Amino acid sequence: MSFSIAPQQPRTQSEDATRALEAGLWLEDGNVVLIAEDTPFKVHRNVLCHNSQVFRDKFSQVVQGSENNGALIVALSDAWKDVQYMLSALYYGGNTDKPLSFAVASALLRLGTKYNIVHLRDEVVARLKQCFPPSLEDFNNCYAGPKAYDDDDSLACIPEAIQLQKTDVIGVINLARLCDLPFLLPPAFYICSALDLDDIFEGVQDEDGRLMKLSPEDIYTCIRGREDLIRANLECMEIFAFPENSFGCAAPFICNVREQAFIHKWWTEGGRIDTIVLVSPDWVERRGPLIDSPLCILCRSAVLKYMDAFRQLVWNSLGEYFSVPDWPIIANAE
Repeated sequence: MSFSIAPQQPRTQSEDATRALEAGLWLEDGNVVLIAEDTPFKVHRNVLCHNSQVFRDKFSQVVQGSENNGALIVALSDAWKDVQYMLSALYYGGNTDKPLSFAVASALLRLGTKYNIVHLRDEVVARLKQCFPPSLEDFNNCYAGPKAYDDDDSLACIPEAIQLQKTDVIGVINLARLCDLPFLLPPAFYICSALDLDDIFEGVQDEDGRLMKLSPEDIYTCIRGREDLIRANLECMEIFAFPENSFGCAAPFICNVREQAFIHKWWTEGGRIDTIVLVSPDWVERRGPLIDSPLCILCRSAVLKYMDAFRQLVWNSLGEYFSVPDWPIIANAE
């Protein structure tokens, strides 16, 4: 059961209503008090019914005498902050052009799904799809830049639909499982596989101090996919490792030396074994190791063409790596 009608007197402007007062969610003319983790919110029944079929159905079952002092008391099993985020969205909306914090986005998706508040769920799903897109081209537009692969904790997502830290992908995977959004899983697992192992195994705290941790099954899936990416990464590097790949080059010795320098610089200056596979060839050429040791036109063209084709192959294989059937078909169907 999502919530229950509580046979108790409603709270007024007492100490435990401070949170609701500060958020503008203790409304004197309200006729329902929602209580989450001992935090009450006094709001309007008609607002809840208008937005939620679940609330509408539940309130239709209320019997005469359940109300106290004109307000219905409803005990929720949700975190109080999640309820505050949900009610704030219903009452005050927000600027849809601005990015949401991940805490707000995850709360709206969870409760939007639980209480069948369709517009809240749809808004967050659309934003998540921008951050974890179903096509390699869109993924490249989000994460092609060097900031997506450096040591900064922030996740360089363009457009900035949701403000994400890299470790928030753990929460994204959990949300995708909870809310039946499998098309988010392959790109989210791909990014998750690049996290520190301690974060993958032990979890991390979100901005509200709550633990985000993968299920044992998803930890296994992430590590197994990480191994597949390592193998793909090494296979991708083969084009730089063998002198016979000359591509008609007029100076193969020089280009081969520079190819070897490419590998050395990438691995020794921050290249990551599990993210290099989907790095944009355009970024590699403009900002990556090739900028200091450029190849000849023929070799550069052949290398970038090879890497681009290999990236698409890896992208199409993410479903296999992370046990998501029908990828990328399911992504294109959403």
